[in-house]
Amino acid sequence: MTDTSPITNGVDFNRFLEVTATGPKFPTDADANLFIRGPSISFYMKNTGVDPVEYSFNGRTLHGRLAAGAERFFPFRRVSKVWLRSAGPAVVEIEAWAVA
Repeated sequence: MTDTSPITNGVDFNRFLEVTATGPKFPTDADANLFIRGPSISFYMKNTGVDPVEYSFNGRTLHGRLAAGAERFFPFRRVSKVWLRSAGPAVVEIEAWAVA
């Protein structure tokens, strides 16, 4: 018989977030904290809103832009926080996982 119960031991090295960018400036606190330990992580961001979203990995510098409906994959990046800004409300999906 196959065990179908939830896995409750160990550490989960996967993360899914839906974050809303709400203003034209990067906020003081990060919009997303990935909370994943490891030498590096890979993550994916998708703008599900109708306005472009700009993102930063340090809260000060613009590191990129996602057009409405655009998505981007970041393999093997050492990033733990993401700041977002947008002219209008825009929801960004973030999926992240540890890479050994």
